[in-house]
Amino acid sequence: MSVSVFLKKNLVAVIGVALPLLLVVLLVALRGITASRIPEPRHDLLLVSQNYGNTPLEFSVERGKLKVHYQPVKEGSGQLVRKAPELLYLDVDRLAVRPIPIELPVDQDGKLSDQAQTLELPALAELTLSADSVAPDGYRFERAERSSRGLFGELFGGSYRSRYVLAKDGRRIKLPDTEDRYNVQLIGWVVGGELGE
Repeated sequence: MSVSVFLKKNLVAVIGVALPLLLVVLLVALRGITASRIPEPRHDLLLVSQNYGNTPLEFSVERGKLKVHYQPVKEGSGQLVRKAPELLYLDVDRLAVRPIPIELPVDQDGKLSDQAQTLELPALAELTLSADSVAPDGYRFERAERSSRGLFGELFGGSYRSRYVLAKDGRRIKLPDTEDRYNVQLIGWVVGGELGE
């Protein structure tokens, strides 16, 4: 049987399969065209990766500058600091994350200090930050859940991995260096200055 004879006999079935496929292809193409017209992000980010619960550090942006406040964990509170938060600088041009080291204050006996204080981070001293949830160029930092369940996972349990993206008007830029980090949150957008060494 030739293709033309098959098409004549099964015209309704062919149209029923072809039209939805064409619609999907058209929607994917339109989304790709729309996303390609959105300019690249221009503002680097400061992020923090930290465990839920008790942490000795609090991050804030005050008058455009990063403030890192150390709050000691009270002895006998039942809360242990297992891991200090990790401060991250995201370079949007390279889509790469650079960890910024933070030294927790210690007493002469080598234990964590029991005095609240503000920590200095010279590498970030020249940066001017915006604590807005949306960058001046319109991008947002978002968390996107990704399930690895599938049929096997549905039957035997699966896992979820968090991944993070920069999003604007339908364009989503995956941030690969944040994928294996825990509970990543935005501190601020870099709107001026240079990262120090």
